[in-house]
Amino acid sequence: MILFWTIFFFLLGLVVLIKGADIFVDGSAGLARKLRIPDFIIGVTLVAFGTSLPEFIVSLMAGFSKSGELVIGNIVGSNIANIALILGICGIMKTIRIQSEMLMKRAIPFMIMSSIILFILVFDQVFQNHGVTFNRLTMGDGLILLSFFVIFLLYIFNDLKRNRFLESEIKKKEVYVKESTSKLAFMLLGGLIAVVGGGKLIVDNTIELASLLGISQGVIGLTIISIGTSLPEAVTTIVAVRKNKEEMAIGNIIGSNTLNILFILGVVATVAPLELSPVMMIDVLIMIIISIILFLLGYFHKSLGKYMGMTFIGFYSVYMLFVVIRESVIQ
Repeated sequence: MILFWTIFFFLLGLVVLIKGADIFVDGSAGLARKLRIPDFIIGVTLVAFGTSLPEFIVSLMAGFSKSGELVIGNIVGSNIANIALILGICGIMKTIRIQSEMLMKRAIPFMIMSSIILFILVFDQVFQNHGVTFNRLTMGDGLILLSFFVIFLLYIFNDLKRNRFLESEIKKKEVYVKESTSKLAFMLLGGLIAVVGGGKLIVDNTIELASLLGISQGVIGLTIISIGTSLPEAVTTIVAVRKNKEEMAIGNIIGSNTLNILFILGVVATVAPLELSPVMMIDVLIMIIISIILFLLGYFHKSLGKYMGMTFIGFYSVYMLFVVIRESVIQ
């Protein structure tokens, strides 16, 4: 009976978290338009942060609960799912072109670089002095990640300004928003409360579920939670593909993955140092490999089609099987 209610409240928290993030983004975007803030500013900031809000709340709550493996598992698992699972599904739906100069020369390389930086910072047993028996993201590591996040933002904004990609959006204009300012403010506040409450339910019941089933928090983070918190990215990306916005779709995934590492892990590690087992370094390495594969795919083929989409999903299925088998062997 305890197991039933633990699973029930976990799923309830997931639903509340995702719906809360959706309401938060709608309220924030509506208020921004009421204040006549340019659309491209809304997209680069609110939408990117909004789709990563579930990962951020779950990771922050887990960090305060001293559940380092849950935090790393959530972020790494989400990043792998974003590329292999979500882009794989989108590739089967429709061929996604990967030929934008901004994606190939800036965004994707920066995503790969952020993954490598994380690997170096967290793998203390290799990159620190001999005799170190732990792998940990400390406050200093978190500040390094946040510094690179600031560089990433400046880099993207400067690139947008230099190439004037969205010049027509920069001019302020009247935008009709049917909701009142008070309703939008209520949506923003209510959405924020929902994501915090949902995140708390997920973390508390994940820890309880891991204890009841004898499964490590890292495995739950890499599987169930990572897929659940990736749903906003999945919905946004699939909708973009259906509307023939292929570069927007892949841009959303790349931006979310970069933000997950540099911003979310940066913030959480700064306020609550994270420790993880050596075995999870394999998952970080797999995240780097799938990111490089995406870059090579864009460099040589300029697109992600049906067969490569099926290959990505097959890769993700094998990875999930590997995680489950690894857990059973360790136990």
